Amino acid sequence: MRIRVLLSAWFVMAAASLPAGAEPQSGRWETNYGPIEMTAKPDGFAGSYAYQNRPAHLDGRHNGDGTYRIIWVQEISEVECLELVQGSPYWGRASFVFDGDRFIAHWNYCDRRIRNKRDFRWTGEYIGN
Repeated sequence: MRIRVLLSAWFVMAAASLPAGAEPQSGRWETNYGPIEMTAKPDGFAGSYAYQNRPAHLDGRHNGDGTYRIIWVQEISEVECLELVQGSPYWGRASFVFDGDRFIAHWNYCDRRIRNKRDFRWTGEYIGN
């Protein structure tokens, strides 16, 4: 019984010490796919970037669990979706987690399930305003 109580207390303390998802910062982020200019909003963030020298953007909403649910939209992409989002057949979803001046995300095309594979990993570091 005592071991069970001690283990329960240890798990509660360990969970409490994990960092909660941080808020996105407005400004320039360098990422493994190129720079993004992000603007923090009360419920998430918006971002703009270039893909193959064409404008692209993303919009993120806080999930309430430290993650952000993202829709990205581009003028061109490797995969053309059957549905249009914001007038474009080139879009997808991502899940972002911020940790101070860094983020890690996983993404996929269209409405496909997000998988945690290296090919679909998006990382970034905050550079500033």
